[in-house]
Amino acid sequence: MVFMSPNGGPSRCYNFWMDFVKCIQDEGSDDPPKCKPFADDYLECLHHRKYYERKMAIENEKRRQEAAAKEGGKHGHH
Repeated sequence: MVFMSPNGGPSRCYNFWMDFVKCIQDEGSDDPPKCKPFADDYLECLHHRKYYERKMAIENEKRRQEAAAKEGGKHGHH
């Protein structure tokens, strides 16, 4: 079964899913620990959770540095 995308081809995460399925078939188990990285890659493709967490961390750090620079500028002109 191929999951189809709106444009008619395989869905963007299809290859990740197939890698996960192949691992499960090779391991002969429903949830072998060896296949967790494949499951994680598939879920990241679907939801982009790690990407958004990293993006938010970068934005928060940028705001923190900008606030620290402004605060440092206030004290530097006495």
